[in-house]
Amino acid sequence: MRVSFSLTNLNLLVVLICFVVMGLRPTNLFAFDYVYTADDENGPGTATKFELTSTTLTKLRTLDTGGKGASSKNATFLAENREAIVTRGSAICIFISDAGSSDVASFNKAVKVGNYSNSALVGSDLGIALAATPNGEVLYAGYTNSLNIGVWQINADCSLTLANVVNTDAAKVDGMAVTPNGETLVVTYPDGAVCHGRVQCRLDAFAISGATLTETGPYEGSLDVAGLDITKDSKYAIAGVANLDTTIVEIYPIGSDSVLGAGTEFTISEGGVNSNNVRLSPNERFLYVSNNISLQVTTLRFTEDPLKLTFACIATLHNPNNAYFNTAGLATSAPSGAGNNLYVAETGDSASAVGLAAIDSTTGCLTEDSASPFSTGHGLGLGSLAAYPPRRF
Repeated sequence: MRVSFSLTNLNLLVVLICFVVMGLRPTNLFAFDYVYTADDENGPGTATKFELTSTTLTKLRTLDTGGKGASSKNATFLAENREAIVTRGSAICIFISDAGSSDVASFNKAVKVGNYSNSALVGSDLGIALAATPNGEVLYAGYTNSLNIGVWQINADCSLTLANVVNTDAAKVDGMAVTPNGETLVVTYPDGAVCHGRVQCRLDAFAISGATLTETGPYEGSLDVAGLDITKDSKYAIAGVANLDTTIVEIYPIGSDSVLGAGTEFTISEGGVNSNNVRLSPNERFLYVSNNISLQVTTLRFTEDPLKLTFACIATLHNPNNAYFNTAGLATSAPSGAGNNLYVAETGDSASAVGLAAIDSTTGCLTEDSASPFSTGHGLGLGSLAAYPPRRF
């Protein structure tokens, strides 16, 4: 067999060999793996950017959002994502919510684009949830003071234009997620919310049509559902439960009309305490559950047909000097397979951090890096994070 190389191919090969020999990484040839935290501490708003190199995280910079973060320790217990990452052409749009100043800060990569707010949209110390449509064209933000959802059009330069304001009928949005098919927005409400005169409504769903959201609920649910994830086929909403007991997860079918069916409850006696945040592995074989109170992460085996969750393993995270007291948001480092590594948001009084654990692709079990967690340098408030490149659904 005869193999020929053009001059261009030979030049590229030489460049690659040079990078390998010198231990460098060719910026324009391979994607970097990043994780962004929404620090959300009381005071000036910041986001922290880390790079995953080999098996460790390196803090690259702190981004000034230009707004103010939340001011309550209790904000960490909510399951909302306070950041969202979408790709628009060559732009990588990063959105960080500022609850204290009721705005959303936008960045294109690490370059600040602007802060976006409206007098009808008011956040609070409970945070502002964010969720983007899969096509990267719309950003939803849940405002916990004005009790509504802002529908923001994402422009090609990562700026935002307000397209609609939707009332949530006296309920504060907690978790928020868009189905991968872009047809349904699912939200959760904190314990005791009153919707349409009904006590303890837990979830809601909205059919999406452009900037219009048409409510199909609300739904009562059986427990205090919080964090959300949705299966790749858009057929099931998976909700973590913010309880003071063992790991509990509820799964709700999503109809083609955006109506939620009755939930199925899974109680995992071997799991840790509180299951506020959940995250499916990219291949949907595993569900990672952040045990907010016990500073653990429980791995569950997941099947959709038949619908089932079973215990796989549990990891207790490092806690040097007892500096950290909550785990919260989760993300995988790789957009495919079991995820390669799991990022875990960890809250501490003096400085919050990101936990890093390798994922066994066969079992889904976690092995935390010896240097983990990696400090953000910012204190109380970190409850969520987002990875780039993002999972593909």
